[in-house]
Amino acid sequence: MRQHGRQEGGGYAYTPFRLEFRPKNKKHTREELTAVLDLLEAKGVKAWWYSVSARSSLPLFRSRVLPFLEEADTELYRWLTAEAHARGIALFSWEYLNTAPLLTQMHPEWRYEYFGEAEGGNTPRDDHFICHNSPYGELLKEYCLEVVGELGFDGIWFDGSYLNSDSSGRMACRCMYCRERYLRETGRELPAAVDFGDMNFRRFMEWRYENFTEYWRSLSQYVRERKPEAIVVFNYFNRIGHDERSGSPLRRMPMEGMIASESCSRPWQALLQHKILRALNDNYPTEVWDYFRDAAQNSAAVPKPEPASMLFHACCAATAGGFASFGFEAFPAEYEALISTLADTLNPIADYVGGEQPGCIGLVLSGATKDYAFIRESDGRPDAWQTWKAVHGMHNLLQALHLPSEILLDDMLTQEHLGRYQAVVLPDVRCLSDAAAAGLKAYAEAGGMLLITGTCGLLDEWGRQRGRGALDDWFGIVWRDHVLSRPLLEQCETPRGDSPEPQQPASALLLSDALPRQVMLSGEGHLFRTQGCRVLAHGRYRLPPPRHSQLPADTNPLVEGEAVALRRTGKGSAVWVASNLGAGYGEQPSRRTREAVRALLSGQATPPFVTDAPANVAVTLWRQGQRQVFHLLNVPHSLLPLPADEEALQYPEDFTPTGPIMLELPGIWNQVSSPSGGVVEASPGEDGRSTRIRLERLERHAVIALLP
Repeated sequence: MRQHGRQEGGGYAYTPFRLEFRPKNKKHTREELTAVLDLLEAKGVKAWWYSVSARSSLPLFRSRVLPFLEEADTELYRWLTAEAHARGIALFSWEYLNTAPLLTQMHPEWRYEYFGEAEGGNTPRDDHFICHNSPYGELLKEYCLEVVGELGFDGIWFDGSYLNSDSSGRMACRCMYCRERYLRETGRELPAAVDFGDMNFRRFMEWRYENFTEYWRSLSQYVRERKPEAIVVFNYFNRIGHDERSGSPLRRMPMEGMIASESCSRPWQALLQHKILRALNDNYPTEVWDYFRDAAQNSAAVPKPEPASMLFHACCAATAGGFASFGFEAFPAEYEALISTLADTLNPIADYVGGEQPGCIGLVLSGATKDYAFIRESDGRPDAWQTWKAVHGMHNLLQALHLPSEILLDDMLTQEHLGRYQAVVLPDVRCLSDAAAAGLKAYAEAGGMLLITGTCGLLDEWGRQRGRGALDDWFGIVWRDHVLSRPLLEQCETPRGDSPEPQQPASALLLSDALPRQVMLSGEGHLFRTQGCRVLAHGRYRLPPPRHSQLPADTNPLVEGEAVALRRTGKGSAVWVASNLGAGYGEQPSRRTREAVRALLSGQATPPFVTDAPANVAVTLWRQGQRQVFHLLNVPHSLLPLPADEEALQYPEDFTPTGPIMLELPGIWNQVSSPSGGVVEASPGEDGRSTRIRLERLERHAVIALLP
């Protein structure tokens, strides 16, 4: 991670405690703002998002660039920034990236023109959205300079970094500026309607991603070149569950801005969310937001939420190597007790958050698969949740095995990125480009390991069906079942296949002795047959009887095939598991699936530490110069399965303490402490070259720091 000066943005990127409180429909008085500043200073809050705009992006200062409200007061905000800085508080202005209602009234031709708009149904909010390809895009850059330059704010925090209005659900813009630019840059007419069956529309989607990213880069660079210490943040970015309508690409895109996201009732997923942000752009520590609430209500209106839920959100962020931020509607005084509890917990551990994580497992999250692989028959739109589900479940599985993982995106399947990891896991990655497939093969040939699960590579990067899967010939797949099933697996005592290498018991490669010889792993899959591979497990299932059939089920044909196969290639290897383990494990975590994946990876993926922590305890290790830092997070069992309803409230308030927990890592570490207040002891490992650490009790979250 590139280390910036800590005073950039008033030190915002390194502050552990960030609050969002801003005006609604009118500006606050100096007396009201002084009371807020007094409270934040007393509680050790180091970063505050306010706003120089009322709700709906109505400027409250006398901008020379954008139209403003009559009661605008420029001096109020100059006074506010001076007061905040005098108290050591970084002050950011919350803004919407794509709304400017006063400007769209003056220039309706600059407003978003949605696909399908002719069908009607626009709401007032739809009419607030304004296109960055119009002259507004350049005006917004000058507006940002006014805020960070003339008003003295430390940065801009853009919410709504997406391309559709929440109320309409229509995707993207086809205004005259977009149409002209698309024709100029591609030589094609912009599509007239949303049609995923039309390749021209899919090409437009890719252009739309590039166009939006190019604008973010240009805006953040424009501000930084003229105000180097300012930070521009783009939020609401690819929150888990988002589909193609957001316009936020899943690809690596370094820029001078910070990319942030939100948790929103899915706290356990915040661990994965931080990793996604790091893959997108790792030039700043990551940030994930949520509003103040408690486990009892999915609402921001709770007057005095109990602290356990918000502490869990913050501890998730710290465990994942980033920071949490919080928003609320009422004046901060109503949350004084909660703010105090958060500050007391977070400020002591701020210097122990983030760093470099030892490379172990690369987990592939494919934006192309999210957008093109699972097109619903009902409406012709992609079912993005299928991709999120597979990746989230596989991440949970690796977390339960205490195998450190980081995210790899479609444009990161190159040796530059793949080479950092001992093993790379592909959870049902349906869409693979030829270049990505070549990168994965080269990685395995050079000594890496691929764990392929589900039906990978049957589509190209545009979602078009391949005659043969991108990895099929290389791996040796000669047949794949057309029926999706959850087969019974039977491990082979002597692995079958025509591989010339010595045959060893499959139990050493697949399932531990503690598990039965016949098992059902998580997830459905398509059985296959291979040549040149070692078959570690066969699978079988019965075809379901015809509807309304009176015949017994066991009279239907029994289908058999391979379920797990191993291929040695060059200096490395690849294992293909027919089942979509990630999606299955996400819905129903099971020990037998964990143990199977542990056995498959054990020969290749050596974690940087060993621990006896239970599966529901997340453990991360961070290198900070000479210092090594462990974070341990106690995750309630109720959070482990994916909720049936994506919006179901998941915040916990009850934690079952666990302990003692043992951790062991190479090296002699004779200075061991717990800045979070836990009781830890250190002793030499049995080999005399490692250190064993004992944490007596884990309540919710613990931090352990080690120095040689």
